[in-house]
Amino acid sequence: LAGARVLDLFCGTGSLGIEALSRGAAGALFVDQAAAPLAVLERNLAPLLAAAPELAVSWRRQEVLRFIAAAWPQPGPDGVFLDPPYGDPVGGAALAAIARLAGGGPAWLAFESENRELAPPPGLAVERVLRCGDTRVTLLRPAPQRELDKERP
Repeated sequence: LAGARVLDLFCGTGSLGIEALSRGAAGALFVDQAAAPLAVLERNLAPLLAAAPELAVSWRRQEVLRFIAAAWPQPGPDGVFLDPPYGDPVGGAALAAIARLAGGGPAWLAFESENRELAPPPGLAVERVLRCGDTRVTLLRPAPQRELDKERP
């Protein structure tokens, strides 16, 4: 993660993005639609930003699908963490929206969900699956060109 710019979608209190910053990421953008968790995020970030003011950190209160459609950062982030509400189809919709981004997609994505298999949308390929109790983290990367060619009619 050294020097990476990460995006933490459905960030809640920001634990994934903050962990990335503590492991060397140079910047993080946190997005969630709920005000209360973002207030906690701001408090959680305060000690880290006081110790490392050079970090490029910001947060937005916005619905994630609208953010992807209208405010996706350019250049795009190096990596994306997605921790949508378990069982909510918005997580899959967000993943598919990111996969459709033209030229601005990330090098990797980490999708946290309940412990069930994730079928990646076209344009993304599963690289690895990590399980921790009832939680599954699926690591994805852009699909190799040969896989994209198979998907086209």
